[in-house]
Amino acid sequence: MQDIVKNIVDIMKSNFPNGIRDDFIDTSKVSRIYSVNNDGEHISRNYIVEIIRANGIEDGGRFYFISDENAESIRRFLDEILSANSIAYYTKIHEKHSDFFVATHIFSPDVLKKILQTAVGGHFYFSE
Repeated sequence: MQDIVKNIVDIMKSNFPNGIRDDFIDTSKVSRIYSVNNDGEHISRNYIVEIIRANGIEDGGRFYFISDENAESIRRFLDEILSANSIAYYTKIHEKHSDFFVATHIFSPDVLKKILQTAVGGHFYFSE
């Protein structure tokens, strides 16, 4: 079961860099890709939706899956910024370095914040 989840998440990371909706069209695409990659094995759309919701970063009706390479690039980039500053505001970082973040498929400060809270790791503080 864990292999199926990993395979589905890998499909999301490599095929949906701009996010995915948990609707019929996108989950059907995932199902088709999974079937092709796994010798015709089928997986239910409902299970795909569960995986999307459990493992994705939700923002604006889309779920984002950050590739390992992009997560590492973000981690290195933020380490560099934070080595020179003890405090940095994620909205200002996103604004100032938007070209970098667009290249890693992070189009809004809210998505960056959610990534910092979940995918990148580290010790970040966000006031609520």
